[in-house]
Amino acid sequence: MFADKASAEHLPSATVIAFNQFTATVDVLLAMGGDGTVLFCAKLLEGAAVPILGINLGSLGFLTSVSEDNLEAALDALHTEHCTSAARMMADCTVIRDGNAGPSRRVLND
Repeated sequence: MFADKASAEHLPSATVIAFNQFTATVDVLLAMGGDGTVLFCAKLLEGAAVPILGINLGSLGFLTSVSEDNLEAALDALHTEHCTSAARMMADCTVIRDGNAGPSRRVLND
């Protein structure tokens, strides 16, 4: 199990890695929080083919498909490969200001 430094404080057995190492290191990214956390993770992965499992720790989430109560069952399903995935649309965006294109960004379309 891998985690960023702040998350690893709550997961003592996790190996700490930097955010920029996630795409080359993890098989699945657990986004524990809400939809904003899932959007952050999608940006972090920069379009890599790493699935994100959204764990809803709040009250409402469109992108977080697993409740905290169902976390153990979801992790078992991942481990035994008895789960499904849903592809989400990504958008490539460029801000054009005064006729000049700025940097492009890839974002998750929620």
